[in-house]
Amino acid sequence: MYKTSTELSDMAQEIIETAMPRLIGCPIVYMTSDKPKKSGNMIIYADAEKATDKWSALTGVNFVITFYKDAEGLTQKARHILMEHELMHIGWDPDEGTKKIVPHDVQDFAAILNKYGMDWHKAQQVSMFEEGKR
Repeated sequence: MYKTSTELSDMAQEIIETAMPRLIGCPIVYMTSDKPKKSGNMIIYADAEKATDKWSALTGVNFVITFYKDAEGLTQKARHILMEHELMHIGWDPDEGTKKIVPHDVQDFAAILNKYGMDWHKAQQVSMFEEGKR
């Protein structure tokens, strides 16, 4: 079952306001799924999707970010990084009227790897110092 999530929305808004102001005002819906998702043998923790033009016209939503069941087992810091990762997939420019899903620039985004390292999904709890920065 899919549900909208105010927890994910709040987390995303914090990231958008502090690190991704280009997404302020972008119509994104944040959801959770109680089912796991896999691609081959890989666990998919979350994904970002562009709404079809038809659904955008009906709902006003341009993108959907979904966290799947396995994301529940991640630490709060890892979930925060995962949200930042998914937001990096959002290619939105209201002035040009563009909306697209941005592919990875490496197997992951270089910015995430540079900031958090290759094993970001194993991150421990957010430290008090980091929480004060957000």
